[in-house]
Amino acid sequence: MGLGIHPRRDEESEFPCATCEGLYWGEDHTPKFVRVVFHHVQACPGNPAPPNDLPFTCEQDPDNPCEYNSYFSFGGHDWWAWIHTAAAGVHLYHVVNGGHLYFAGVQPPCLAGSFINTAECTSSYGTGGTAFILDLPVDYVLTLALDYNLQPDRQALYDAFDSATPGDKIVRLTGRECSGSCLIRFTPP
Repeated sequence: MGLGIHPRRDEESEFPCATCEGLYWGEDHTPKFVRVVFHHVQACPGNPAPPNDLPFTCEQDPDNPCEYNSYFSFGGHDWWAWIHTAAAGVHLYHVVNGGHLYFAGVQPPCLAGSFINTAECTSSYGTGGTAFILDLPVDYVLTLALDYNLQPDRQALYDAFDSATPGDKIVRLTGRECSGSCLIRFTPP
């Protein structure tokens, strides 16, 4: 698309996620990589602090192209982030003795937006917070490009979340004209 969105769309998958591709990314545009960031996830007592406010790149699984995952190190511990677009799930695990669940977020399949953590300390090792998949569906990108004349060398679409107005979304932009970030409210098509 060339609008500076993350991840790069020129690295498309040869294995499309047929369930979500047409609705979410557009035909034949499933990315090989997506990024996920967790905000305000809290460790349950006695557990290490989770990786908050850092984007992690998840790679598409060629055997299950609706699934993305990544192993990474943070705070001296190993972590695993898992995204499944068709099941609309985002999970975060502390990888030790088989894995300890810190984050479990679910929403309707193939939709953009934030994921709310449903994990609780009674059955998990972390609680609270949200997760964002740092990529936007093609219909959001096209609407924003037309309505707001976004320039690829100046702005990057970062993430989307619900606004206080039902049906509207807020998109965070980053780039040269936005010191830190700018927010745009719009109604998706």
